[in-house]
Amino acid sequence: MNKVGNLTLLAQSLNILASNNPFKKTKIEEYIKSNITLTKSIAKYNDFKFTEIEVRSKRLAESAVTIWKL
Repeated sequence: MNKVGNLTLLAQSLNILASNNPFKKTKIEEYIKSNITLTKSIAKYNDFKFTEIEVRSKRLAESAVTIWKL
């Protein structure tokens, strides 16, 4: 799914491990290890499907407008 809410930052070693695993396994084992707060926040989701991605996309967009005011 090509949505900003479906993207996150991971260190290369975590990215390799997370990219081929289902969300629940990745969440427990990889996202929680991240030093990036934005990535760690994904671990709070029980599922990461269309609805969760849409909600996260909206939150990220709202944050972007606040952080980078024109």
